[in-house]
Amino acid sequence: MRLPPLALVALPLVLAYYPRPQRLRPTSVPTQNSPVKKADLPAEGLHQNVYLVSARDYLCLSPSNMTLDLSTVLSTSSTSSSVPMRARGNVPTSAVRASRDYPSGSKDEDGRSVREGSDRVLKRGIEERDSSVRGKEKRDGSIGLEMTNTSNMSYVPGTVVNKVNCTQAQTWDISFNQAGSITLSGTELVLEGEVGDFGRLFLNNVTNSTGQNWFWTRDDHIAIVDAGKCLDDGDGNVEVYTCYGNNVKQTWIVGDLDTANQAPIREGQGQNTICTDIPPGTPMNDTQGDFSRIHPCQRSDLCVSALDCQQVNGTLNCPSLGVTYCVNATDPSAMYQFFDLTTISNGSNPLTMSPSDSFTCWNAGPNPQTGDQVGIDSCQLKGSGMENWEYTDDLHLATTGDQCLAVIDGSTGKNTTPWNSLSDLQLTECDPIDQHQMFLTP
Repeated sequence: MRLPPLALVALPLVLAYYPRPQRLRPTSVPTQNSPVKKADLPAEGLHQNVYLVSARDYLCLSPSNMTLDLSTVLSTSSTSSSVPMRARGNVPTSAVRASRDYPSGSKDEDGRSVREGSDRVLKRGIEERDSSVRGKEKRDGSIGLEMTNTSNMSYVPGTVVNKVNCTQAQTWDISFNQAGSITLSGTELVLEGEVGDFGRLFLNNVTNSTGQNWFWTRDDHIAIVDAGKCLDDGDGNVEVYTCYGNNVKQTWIVGDLDTANQAPIREGQGQNTICTDIPPGTPMNDTQGDFSRIHPCQRSDLCVSALDCQQVNGTLNCPSLGVTYCVNATDPSAMYQFFDLTTISNGSNPLTMSPSDSFTCWNAGPNPQTGDQVGIDSCQLKGSGMENWEYTDDLHLATTGDQCLAVIDGSTGKNTTPWNSLSDLQLTECDPIDQHQMFLTP
């Protein structure tokens, strides 16, 4: 839909007229009547024999059949502590909060204020790294690693670590919410990373170096303590790269495997069935300019999609959002899976749909409440019901009244056009650690 010139001029005036809602940082806990069950965090401390599964493509971190010459490895800054890392105990989550150690009151690279003691891995970054640059900057030995079955191999210091099919992968011992080493299960070898962008990953003996001191965070990043570098499922290989909190490439599912559904089971998940009953589809991580897909359940094969969209008196109207499989960008219905999050990553603003219809906005009604559905209609027709949204540092899509979009646990979706939804989405009170309310972008 294209608006006449007068509407294009009037739209900014309409947006400016309505005051910005209250700060949308999710702080409250769901009520007893909330349709969303509060997500369980993993138990603090050591988790043994677990898989490290990339949320981007559902491949697992595992040793490969290649080795590095350790004399070529970049220095990883040996620590002065003589205490084994596993025994070094708790550190505040703020130890991995940023790509650099920002002083209190300073600004990050996008000009946003950085809170001292934040428990986020990093203030939001929306940089998309160019794959051609990444390839050129990699060092010998980090490109084109073979996904060979390594289940019966023996490993030595210098063994390259990358991703393999999970049925062939080795398991790890890793601590939640504590600093320490990540040990290859059943061995004395630990995971080490070169502390820098495009840093390689390999096995090594315990040296108490910075590159062996990891922290598994509450938002499912695996970060090097005090370095602002995270495990990153890059374009072809897993590597060390600057942490970005809302990036599916840096989200890891730690736990067991559901071999029947070929899906990971997150540690601490308990009876929570969020999206685990949905068979895997094809991961889609593409963008269209400023417009990107929104992935629920930390699965890049699933997308937030507008449902039952119809033209009503020349205006596109979609009564609800739901969880569907992502479709190829060449599919005509793909327009219902692309949204402009750049405008809501630094504050609350209207959230618009795909480039082909950029003047349709998310709308939860004039008084959003728990249980309400979110629809899409014409931005300039909302009047006093216009809703602002914010994509928060906690990966929530929040609107007025401390309400956040959430996947409804146990829902089975509905028959809609142009696809059948797999699970329902609706508003519930914001909870900063509820994984039902966490959404990733490419």
